[in-house]
Amino acid sequence: MANTPFHSPYDYGHHRVTVFSPSGRFNDLDISLNVSEISFFEAINQPYVSGQIMIADSSNISNHVNFMGQEYIRIEMFTPENTQFINKTFVVTGLERQAKANDHASVLILSFIEEHVIASEITRISKTFEGKPEVVAATILSEINKQTRFDTSFQDQLRYIAPYTHKPLDMAKELVSKASTINGAPFYMYSSLYEDNMIIESLETMLAGAKVHPQTFNYGVASGNVEGLEINTAGRQIKTMSIANNEENTRMFKHGAFGSQYLWLDTNKTIPTELRYRYNEAIEKMPRINGAINYDGSFTVNEKPFHEGVSDMMSKVTTCSLFDGIVSLDEQLVADDHMKRAEANALRASLGKSQMDITVPGYHLMNESQVTGRMIEVYVPKNVVVYDENNREQVADKKLSGTYLVFGTRHQFKDTKYTAVMNITKYDNKKSLSQEQVNNV
Repeated sequence: MANTPFHSPYDYGHHRVTVFSPSGRFNDLDISLNVSEISFFEAINQPYVSGQIMIADSSNISNHVNFMGQEYIRIEMFTPENTQFINKTFVVTGLERQAKANDHASVLILSFIEEHVIASEITRISKTFEGKPEVVAATILSEINKQTRFDTSFQDQLRYIAPYTHKPLDMAKELVSKASTINGAPFYMYSSLYEDNMIIESLETMLAGAKVHPQTFNYGVASGNVEGLEINTAGRQIKTMSIANNEENTRMFKHGAFGSQYLWLDTNKTIPTELRYRYNEAIEKMPRINGAINYDGSFTVNEKPFHEGVSDMMSKVTTCSLFDGIVSLDEQLVADDHMKRAEANALRASLGKSQMDITVPGYHLMNESQVTGRMIEVYVPKNVVVYDENNREQVADKKLSGTYLVFGTRHQFKDTKYTAVMNITKYDNKKSLSQEQVNNV
């Protein structure tokens, strides 16, 4: 890519935006020249891509289209080399804001979302489905013409009677929330800006998956300045970094993530099954991407470690053999298998414990088939006076540097520039963090 027309790692080339209506209410309209800003948002806990688009209207677009929240909008993004890297169609969900710029022009901000969300809102299903949770979820999504690629869960085949009062998307989310791996890793159902399929994927698959880019993204004093840097290097400069609400143990306690008592009450029995969940046992089974789990099992309050406490009592009413030969949604053949879901819930909560937002150029993201749900390597220098800047490992912030999961991404296109704000998260640290000392490089 050395001989490309990129002048900056923020360049994205151009966009093509078309508004259309299958009803024929208006003619297909190319508004590309009127669009001044586009933003998309995706996250692994969100089963759709949403966004906003800003339109400078001095051509009577608002009257011609008459935006009702019942229009399609097709958005195509191209690199400076004229290679398409995004081609996605959405449904307009509303006119968020309109302001007069002068007597003859207005600025309109439209919101949009993927079509399957609207399809789910107007669809009800009355059927019985059988299969593993992720398979049943995929089958339900196919009822609203949404195809799915998915991992295989640990759970048994089940029978699911679709409640007519529930929306298909909500039913699929509920089924996925019940799925886990054999190690208790949770499943996520999410949509990607770069493909049309819904994705149902386990946390273990994400952690073992490909990186957004094979090389490290770097933060430093000159991170915002990419002048004079080779384009590949400049494209990996972290412009801004923001950290808030990290290491919130109160949030973990609220979700019973450190330690909790589970009671599964079988309606066919008089005695409930009682099981104890402990965070240290769950987190130890997860892959250590950075080396050391971010949890001190020896720390005690009133001589009790967090994982031996009971921060919540989880009572679940379930059944035994509701159907002959196959389980229902909340049943398990073995009582201990209920703990897989308990572990999955706790690991979901722990992903919010160590996270940060980073802003990066869009240069490297245009060559990827996926960003959210991938891994990213980040380098941040430690908080000391640096004596040897060439020794990166010695001056690395061992807490903040490392391999992260991209939890969510806001893709922003403005004035021919592409900037991505990534919410990244991890649950472990570098092993060498324990050797760090005050006032010592």
